[in-house]
This record gives sequence, C-alpha cells and structure tokens, in this order.
Amino acid sequence: MPPAVSLPPAREGAAREVLDEMRRPAARRYVSANDFAIAHLGLGETESALDWLEKGYVERTHQVAFIGVGPRVDHVRAAPPFRALLERLRRLQVSDGLPLSS
Repeated sequence: MPPAVSLPPAREGAAREVLDEMRRPAARRYVSANDFAIAHLGLGETESALDWLEKGYVERTHQVAFIGVGPRVDHVRAAPPFRALLERLRRLQVSDGLPLSS
C-alpha cells in the first residue's frame, strides 16, 4: 500500500522526533496505541499504523472505538485490515449491547 502522505524531509524529521518522544514516555507511562497509530498515519506508514490500531483493539483502549470517525483515517478506510477491524469493533459493540454508531 503506498504511503498516504509525503512529508517534506524537514517535516518528516520533525514528525519522527515526535514519534521518538512518544516512545520514551511509553517506557515509563501509558501512551495509547491510537496515538502511535495516528503518528504513523501522519508519516504515511500505513502498515505500522494498522499494527498499532490492532494493538489498541487488543488492549481495548477507549479511543479505538472512534477510529472510523474523522479524516485522519480516510486513506486507509478501504484497506482490508482496517475494514476487518471496524467489523470486529461493530460485533463487539453488538455483543456488549452498546449502541452502534452510524
């Protein structure tokens, strides 16, 4: 899958620094898998982003319930792993008796 965005080298370097900063606190305190996924999406690293979204699902982070909402994920909506994750979230909501978002 091609990268969703192409950052200028200076901005990509800054984005990678932010990702590195996120990794450092993660060793000492919780950083959401969703936060890592969004950072990887911003870098155009779709596969890494999908891996982090999967981790968020496994961890049952509250943010994963909202991954289908908003433009940040527009470029991965059609990806089979993303669609499968959304379907699993939908089934989870049904089994838990939670209202489904439309």
